[in-house]
Amino acid sequence: MKLEVGNFIKTVKNWRPRLQGLVGMDIGHRNIKGIKLSKRGNQVTLEKYYFTDMAMVFENFPEGRDPLQVIKALAEIHQLSGSPTATSLADDQVLNYDITLPPLPKSETKVAVEYEIGKISKTPEEDLVIDFWQAPRVPKSKEGNIQIRAFAAKRTVVEQHLETLRMAGLRPRSLESRMLANIEALRFNGYIRHDTQCVLADIGDRYTSIGFIRNGSLQACRAEETGMGTVNTTFRSRFGTDFATAEERKLQYNINKESSGGPENETLEEIYLRVLRTMKDSIEAHLENTLDARPESILLVGGGSRSPGIDIAISNLFRIPAVKANPFKNIQIYSGDKSGGDDEIGSLAPLMTTAVGLALRGIK
Repeated sequence: MKLEVGNFIKTVKNWRPRLQGLVGMDIGHRNIKGIKLSKRGNQVTLEKYYFTDMAMVFENFPEGRDPLQVIKALAEIHQLSGSPTATSLADDQVLNYDITLPPLPKSETKVAVEYEIGKISKTPEEDLVIDFWQAPRVPKSKEGNIQIRAFAAKRTVVEQHLETLRMAGLRPRSLESRMLANIEALRFNGYIRHDTQCVLADIGDRYTSIGFIRNGSLQACRAEETGMGTVNTTFRSRFGTDFATAEERKLQYNINKESSGGPENETLEEIYLRVLRTMKDSIEAHLENTLDARPESILLVGGGSRSPGIDIAISNLFRIPAVKANPFKNIQIYSGDKSGGDDEIGSLAPLMTTAVGLALRGIK
C-alpha cells in the first residue's frame, strides 16, 4: 500500500518521488530501523543507518515500549528534524484484496474499488484508507474484465502512525505495507525479477509475514502471529532470563544440529518448530486455495532469518532452495572516506530490508 500524506491515496504506478534526503523508517514491534541512501550515476550508496532495540531501552519491554520517545531521540541525535520520511505499516494492519471489475474510467474505478472493499470488509468506506492498481501482467478475461490489486488499512491506524512521525519532528511523505517495501529492496538487489515465482518470508519478532510472489509482483500476503521474539518472552517467563541473554542464546542455537538437551535447548527447539510449522501450514494453504505451482525458492528476511541454519531447515522442509537475502547486495556500503570497518551493519542487514526498500523510493 502506498499512500500520499494529505488525501491518503496515490497509486503505486504513478508515484515517482524526487525527495532529497529521504529517510526510510521502519517502526517494528521491537526494533526501529532507519536508512538514508544516495545515488551517484548508477551507484546507490548507504549514507547513514539508524538502529535501536527497544528491548534494550525499556526495562519492562514489551509492556513499556514507547516508539515515539525513541524516534524523537534519533531525530535529535542525528539531526533528522524536518526530514522527508517513507514509512510502513505492519502486514497484519494491511488487508489485501483481488477484485474483478469491468473496464471503467479512472474516477469510477476508484469509487467501485472503495465500494467493493467496504462491502467485503464490512467497514464503512470513510473509515478505511485504500490504494489499488491494476494487477500487472494479468490478461483481461473473455468478458473484458480487469483484475485489481487493492490494499486497505483502518484510517485511525494510518493517522496514528503518521502522527507519531510528525510528533518526532519528521515529515512523512509515503506509507506502504512492510511486504511491499521488502519486495522493492529485494527487486533492486536482484533477488526478484519479472519472471520470479517465490515466497518471501519476513520472520520478525512478533509476526511472520509471508508474501507470495508471482511474475515478480505480490500476489497475496499472510501475517501469522508467531515470531522469534517468542524465544525472548518464553525465556524470561520460564527461566528469568533477560532479553539480551536470551537473544545471545537464540543466535547461538542451530536447529539443524543435534541438541545437547536441557530445558533451554528444548524450549528453543519447541519455538523454532512452531514457527516452521506455521510457515508450512500457511504456504500450503495458499497453494491449495489458489492452485498455484510450487514456488521456485523461499527468500528470508527479518531478524529471525539471522538464526543459524534456519535457511537449511526451511529448504529441507519444503525441498526447495531457501535463501537469506541481503538488502545491501547491490548497495555500496559507506561513501567517500568513511570507514568500512564497522561490522554492525552486516549483522543488522536482515533487519534492515524494509527500511532499505522504503529509502529506495526516494532515489528512483
